[in-house]
Amino acid sequence: MEPHTRDKYHHEEPSFWVLAFPTEVIANIVLHLDPKSILQSAQICKQWNHFLQSQEDFIWRSKMIEYWPEMEQSIKIASKQYAGKKRFGSSLKQVFVSKFMWNLSNSSMRMTTTEEDWEIKGNSVCYSSFSDGSVVRTSKPWTPFTLLSGHKVSYFEVEVEDPGQDSGFGIGIGDHQTPFNTIPGWNRGEGYTCGYHADNGLKYFNMGNGKNFSEPYGKGDTIGCGFDHESLTIFFTRNGSFIGCAFKSQNRKFYPMMGTLEQCKMKFNLGLSPFVFNLDMFYLKELDKLKASVART
Repeated sequence: MEPHTRDKYHHEEPSFWVLAFPTEVIANIVLHLDPKSILQSAQICKQWNHFLQSQEDFIWRSKMIEYWPEMEQSIKIASKQYAGKKRFGSSLKQVFVSKFMWNLSNSSMRMTTTEEDWEIKGNSVCYSSFSDGSVVRTSKPWTPFTLLSGHKVSYFEVEVEDPGQDSGFGIGIGDHQTPFNTIPGWNRGEGYTCGYHADNGLKYFNMGNGKNFSEPYGKGDTIGCGFDHESLTIFFTRNGSFIGCAFKSQNRKFYPMMGTLEQCKMKFNLGLSPFVFNLDMFYLKELDKLKASVART
């Protein structure tokens, strides 16, 4: 995508000397600035602010691909899908700022537990014992970010590196009252938690008895868990494919977590590296799958 021309600036004497240069030159100079500097520079003067607005798609499309190259194809599809219509549900600038701030927040997030026998190295967790249930979770609740479609989601993934002998673990979410001596979805009465369990593929929500949901999973699988803030539904993915919506909830402040009964090793991805499941592409091309699953939940 090329910078837009700005004929109106060529017919008047710019009060800000930088605007005397050709549009493409200025726009490409702007790309050498970091995002914070670009946003702050909009306060310099009205003419400069108008120029940045006229080049908004070019600047923030370029910045988005610079920071997240994996989004390039999704951006192309979104541009075609919304061609001739009102801009995406959110502008590219809003999408960039949302994702950038989300990454910044998650960079300070760590895994935590009150239970013994956990070894935590960054986002890799290893449990070296056996118990009636032990949970590791993030230190802060997850936060939403905005997709190219304008939808807001919260999402994380867990890669199963070693499932243990019997795959006695589950991946899911819970609120701040969820105890650490359980597995997501098992506890009753205390806290709000749900999970997708590896050994049987069932979904659990504050109960000991699960409900049919999907297939069991194990070593090498990557399980994703997300929350759609429009439909208020919790959904799961597996190895880059959408499984379905599992539960509905009015609560939005959840902690990504996994719990186990036995020795295992997992790696959390809180968004600091590309997800296996392409959220933007899914919401742009397969939103009907989500809506159909929501209706069945």
